[in-house]
Amino acid sequence: MTNITITNESLHDVTIVSNIFIDYYMSDANGEYVKTYLYLLRAVTTGEVLSVVSIADKLNYTERDVCRALKFWEKQGILSLTFRSDNTLEAIRLLPINKPQEATETATESAQKQPAAARMAAPVISTFKEPEKHQFTLDEMADFKNNADIAEILFIAEQYLGKTLSNTDINTILYIYDGLKFPVELIEYLIEYCVTKDHKSMHYIEATALAWAKDNITTVEQAKSNSDTYNKNCFAVLKAFGIKNRHPAPAEQEMITTWTKDYGFTLDIIVEACNRTIQAIHTPNFGYTDRILLRWKEQGVRHLSDIQALDQKFHREREEKKQQKNKSGSTSPNPSNRFLNFEQRSYDFNELERELLKS
Repeated sequence: MTNITITNESLHDVTIVSNIFIDYYMSDANGEYVKTYLYLLRAVTTGEVLSVVSIADKLNYTERDVCRALKFWEKQGILSLTFRSDNTLEAIRLLPINKPQEATETATESAQKQPAAARMAAPVISTFKEPEKHQFTLDEMADFKNNADIAEILFIAEQYLGKTLSNTDINTILYIYDGLKFPVELIEYLIEYCVTKDHKSMHYIEATALAWAKDNITTVEQAKSNSDTYNKNCFAVLKAFGIKNRHPAPAEQEMITTWTKDYGFTLDIIVEACNRTIQAIHTPNFGYTDRILLRWKEQGVRHLSDIQALDQKFHREREEKKQQKNKSGSTSPNPSNRFLNFEQRSYDFNELERELLKS
């Protein structure tokens, strides 16, 4: 293997990147996240005033992509986010970069100094606005069918669904194509994906399409990646609950999506909440788990170490209450309980025995 010599003849107008970032963090992050962080470093160097919108415009991302990147780096412990009372992003603070085993402690200590509201995950910002569903006339449907792409989609849909499409079915597919602007190959994968999950309802297909549109999914590759992550999360939750041989119900799917996207929790935290549900009530219960995660969200939990800190605080406060109760009980007995108020006496049984022998 031939070595490569690198020289740098441009030392002006530079942005400094930590070697620890390159060695320990960059390889595990996708390109969007890395570019977002590098742009933040440049903004610090130049003193540029930023906003989520300006970062998105500069990098040609959506605002959701930027928020996702910021949340990712916050979880890695190399920056912290501060929010106003209305949950809009107010400040980004780049933290000293440590090796991964040291970074978690640094991020946790930094987070503990902020109020709970400021430690919340970045709200997911979506630029998607659901288009109004147009009711196509028979003439409009006929015009669409003359389009080779549309004719192919309708044929594929009938093959997957195993039935002749009704006008309502066709209207839904045209809405996904014309209203949501899904390309032909993405619609084909959408129908295939839903059918393989045993859902042939056109209502379910439309709901899935809307969910993908909100997630800014525009290609089959993005849809597959999103599906893989979703399936991984669902499988992990069902496994933690001890549920086998079935898919999550629609209501359960919505809860898992809420935990990952709305609450912003990573899979390890969600699984921990599932485990605690089983330990507490000995049965799978998505509602009980949701209450645990919602409480953790309100308390600013971002890492497993935050949960451990909350546990320690709880046990410490409980011990303090016990000690206070015991202390108050010994000095101020309950006057209504005569038996508890009885003052025990100390007897010398040897002396008592001698007295009895004398008599």
